[in-house]
Amino acid sequence: MHDNSHKLYPYFLLVFTVFITFFLGLDHFPLFDLDEGAFSSATMDMQLRGDWVTPYLNGNLRGDKPIFIYWCQLISIKLFGLNEWGLRFPSAMAASIWIVAIYKFAKDYICTNSKTIALIGAFSLFSMVIGRAATADALLNLFITLTCLSIWRYLDSPSKKRSYLTYLWMGLGFLTKGPVAVAIPFLLLTLFCIKSKQFDKWKKAIFFFPGWGVFIAIALPWYIAITITQGWDFLQSFILDHNLGRFSNTMESHGGSPFFYLPVLLFICLPFSGVLLRSLFKINIHWQKPVNQFMYIWFIIVFVIFSFSQTQLPHYLMYGIPPLWFLMGQNLEDSKQHRTLLIPVVIFAVILLILPMALAFSTVKPGSDNEFVFALLSQHFNWAYYLSVLAVFPVVGALWYFRDRLALTLRIFVLGLSSAFLVLYVVVPIIADAQQAPVKEAALIAKKANKDVSMIGVNMPSFSVYLGKPTPSKIPEANDWIFTRTSRLHNFADYKVIYQRGNVSLIEIQPVSEEN
Repeated sequence: MHDNSHKLYPYFLLVFTVFITFFLGLDHFPLFDLDEGAFSSATMDMQLRGDWVTPYLNGNLRGDKPIFIYWCQLISIKLFGLNEWGLRFPSAMAASIWIVAIYKFAKDYICTNSKTIALIGAFSLFSMVIGRAATADALLNLFITLTCLSIWRYLDSPSKKRSYLTYLWMGLGFLTKGPVAVAIPFLLLTLFCIKSKQFDKWKKAIFFFPGWGVFIAIALPWYIAITITQGWDFLQSFILDHNLGRFSNTMESHGGSPFFYLPVLLFICLPFSGVLLRSLFKINIHWQKPVNQFMYIWFIIVFVIFSFSQTQLPHYLMYGIPPLWFLMGQNLEDSKQHRTLLIPVVIFAVILLILPMALAFSTVKPGSDNEFVFALLSQHFNWAYYLSVLAVFPVVGALWYFRDRLALTLRIFVLGLSSAFLVLYVVVPIIADAQQAPVKEAALIAKKANKDVSMIGVNMPSFSVYLGKPTPSKIPEANDWIFTRTSRLHNFADYKVIYQRGNVSLIEIQPVSEEN
């Protein structure tokens, strides 16, 4: 019998990578506010009301996103319970399928370093973050990627099956986020067909009416249902405010500039930023292959759209990052890129080492939110923190020493694992404990006391999830329990502190004395 273990080894490595990056310790830290808390709280509210159509957040209609992420989370919490694992599981699954799709496409069309490309995708910083977040981003990334990859498969070898699949993924994307799931693929198909003069294929793809039937059958029923139940309020909020409004106006203080995504690009792809830079400067070589032209156009569309949007968030660029991974994998054919691979993770570790000093010298206003956060962060900067960060340097040294003896796939895996360790088991737990642990602790105290709570002067919807019920804002009355920021306690006349840590407080309003 032949020993096939060496052939199966890279596949085991890829499965292990997906497990580490998206599933291991998925419930080891609390939900983060604002986004995770908002999605999770709206899902909890739908479960409590038995309503699978309309999302509410603490009593208010939530028009931020369509319904698909809530459906996925509702199914998940029925299986795993209303907890971090259940709420984050859909994103972890979506991210896993995303990486498998990237691997399969690389194997079919890039024909080099397909496993390495998948490892780069899984271990990239924002992949790990989004793949573990109880938000709609992992699902949207999956459906946009599947749609775009399906477009290339159709252009390479047109068939009705590939046309149907393209509209299927696009319909699910539209049910997850809305128009952006249609706009990016449409522009990609149009611009690439113009460049490659494939006008007949463009016409057949755009006017494939059975495909549009699939799209409508997936996307339209819920939009009709929400309009029937809520009138035009939801669609007005969703289309005008949270879609068109994000491009024409700065929302939630997330403004930027046309150059905002240049540094973000390097940050997103850590620890492979060096490989990314080398790849971007080899456009003259990559451009010779049509599939690479398709990838560049895909990335440029996303980069330009969101660079000129008035609302800018780092994760928006993720919609155009997968094509860069394909280019980066091809660039790694040059096996001499040892410094390119190792330098970014060294810089990242050095930044983490000097971070405590930088925070210590930061000037913060007494009583501000930052003062409390910095105080909690400082509690974690102990010998264990420094040893954890320093442990990366011997690993990097070993990769350098054995650089000519280790396979590229193994070097990428070890490097990615080192970065994942720093992010998931050093940085994120510290931030979670400083920022979110007090919120969870306060909510669990109120839940144990079986109290209704109002949220005043703070927007941390994860509190509602851990309390197990909505926390609408209201005018406080005697004996009411209030969740608020410690820095805003001066707004309350007479109260008893039930819980206080950092800048969050749980208080009980005291009755007004008759003498007063």
